[in-house]
Amino acid sequence: MYTNNPYAHWQQGNKQTFPSSTPSVYGALPFSGPASKPAIITFVFDLNPNLFNCVVTGPDNQLIYTITTDNPRPGFTLMANARGQPIVVVEWQAHPIVEVRDAIQKQHTSRFLPLNSDRNARHMEVRGKRYTWAPGTNALCLFDPAKNPPELLAQVTNGPRRVVMEVSTYAIQAGLIDACIVSAFLLLCGRNID
Repeated sequence: MYTNNPYAHWQQGNKQTFPSSTPSVYGALPFSGPASKPAIITFVFDLNPNLFNCVVTGPDNQLIYTITTDNPRPGFTLMANARGQPIVVVEWQAHPIVEVRDAIQKQHTSRFLPLNSDRNARHMEVRGKRYTWAPGTNALCLFDPAKNPPELLAQVTNGPRRVVMEVSTYAIQAGLIDACIVSAFLLLCGRNID
């Protein structure tokens, strides 16, 4: 029997299949297994002499940010990138103000990091998406609450001479690194941000 179907000659009993794998959610594509966990990038705030005047380094001890307070202007904290360009400005007033270039418009820190209704976590909105900072086991954690369960994007641990911030590559790809750095700074600085 002649047909235009090149597979018509296959016998019903032919059991050739793809290598054993779980069916794809898309139906036509093989499933390679569960997604791997994102890589973690570590940033260190070298508290020399303190959080208000320190450097932030990334992988391979590379300079990422310099944090200076009251220099050159009294009442301000500036965070500059490795090229010396200001990225973040915090104005220390009765109600502090923060601005992150290309990510967060100038606003009160209490609006940038508002407490939730239970007063046990703070929200952060960056580029129209909401995230949550909450205490974890020995760390301050950033979650994406839109995921179920909420996805851990970053965690910050505070030590005597340094603060360590571990950030997932998902958070970096979402453009959250500057917001994470300034949030960690504001949440650990000891000043009233409300």
